[in-house]
Amino acid sequence: MRSIKSEASITDYIILDIEFNGRKFASDKPMEVIEIGAVRLTADYRQVDEFSALIKPVYFSKLNSFIKGKTGIPQEDIDAASGFRTVIADFIRWLDRSETYMLLTWGGEDLKRIIYDTRMHKLDDSYWMKALAFDLLKGFLRDQKLTNDVSVEA
Repeated sequence: MRSIKSEASITDYIILDIEFNGRKFASDKPMEVIEIGAVRLTADYRQVDEFSALIKPVYFSKLNSFIKGKTGIPQEDIDAASGFRTVIADFIRWLDRSETYMLLTWGGEDLKRIIYDTRMHKLDDSYWMKALAFDLLKGFLRDQKLTNDVSVEA
């Protein structure tokens, strides 16, 4: 990814959403990214492309009931999915089609989970550590003068 001097030089915005699976409190094993979804918008906010891929988890091969209900992802699709290394390489190639871009997320968890999984799979995290990103939730809370998180649905 090329370095970006100012927001004026951004050619694309990437709206990023991930889903992850695991046991938040009942396990010493990490939560794992199981789906990456992204939409590419031009600088004038026209949708021009999208990326979607499921990821077969290493530690929690079975989807938990909360994630099944939230995402509707069938277990069979997760069982047939590629591993994280393959999907993240495909995603980086997809991202790099943009000359410059900014990742847009709802909360900081999406990018953080990608970084955690990158490290868990012993991959170089420098691509993600350098990524220009904006947390839409923080911006929304600041703009609306709210103190509690708000879901996208709300």
